[in-house]
Amino acid sequence: MLEVIIAAAAGVFGAAMGSWATLRSARSAHRTALEAARIAPEPKEADVEVVDAFYVLSDDVDPEERRALVEREQQDYYGTWVVLDIKLRNRGGQTAYVSGLHLQLSDIVNGFRPVLPEVIYHADPHMGAMRAAPSYLYKTYLENESRKVRISQVLPPGETDRFLVSIDTPQSFFRTRLTIEYNAGRVAEARTKLPFLRANPAWMNASSMLSELQRRMEQCGTFADWRGQQMPTADAGRLCLDEYEQNLRDLAAIYTAVGRESDTNGAAVRASLARVPSMRQELGLDRHVPEP
Repeated sequence: MLEVIIAAAAGVFGAAMGSWATLRSARSAHRTALEAARIAPEPKEADVEVVDAFYVLSDDVDPEERRALVEREQQDYYGTWVVLDIKLRNRGGQTAYVSGLHLQLSDIVNGFRPVLPEVIYHADPHMGAMRAAPSYLYKTYLENESRKVRISQVLPPGETDRFLVSIDTPQSFFRTRLTIEYNAGRVAEARTKLPFLRANPAWMNASSMLSELQRRMEQCGTFADWRGQQMPTADAGRLCLDEYEQNLRDLAAIYTAVGRESDTNGAAVRASLARVPSMRQELGLDRHVPEP
């Protein structure tokens, strides 16, 4: 009888231990799953990258894309305008909602018009009041240096996107810091500043400059006014050519910076720059120029 009781008790104890072990195993598995969930990283948020961005003149845009731009604007374009070509990639694990772009301009250049020596007029002393300097100089800007553009692009994880922005600007040259805004305040920035050069920046070629300066020096006679200072006309002519040469160098450097030193206009600028020494000889200005 005692053996039966012991055997029964052992069976009950064994069953209880088996249930406890099963429950413990289940609890351990559940706890392991919870810990794994806590340790596992959350899905990576959106991470937009500016893969490429550049300015292109409308004449160089693909014909189909150009036609689409014209139709979208619902107007006819005459001549050449500017198009900003942007390519983005979402390197993150969540969708990116691109809401805007910011263009910050710098190094703005509008070409140049040479400043020639001025004729000195010996006016009647009683006319002095009428020739007094202005009391104030007002300035205005044709284009802001900063521009925000609202856009709406959806970029799923791992996807790329490309879009165009047509731009109307009076500037001849500038560099742009491009920033993309997405997902409520996040930003992506282009790696480098984007250079833009208009097809025909304002400038004067060497032949025209030679003719204009020669005529002006003849009008001035012995003395001329150069940027508010009176001096011998020859000195004013030398300073004028020095400034013209430097302006050409700056413009040639711009063409080189955007990889257009070999196109028609870039070559014309370099040709005029090469003619400056002979211009000095033709005008008799190839002697040393004193400081003003």
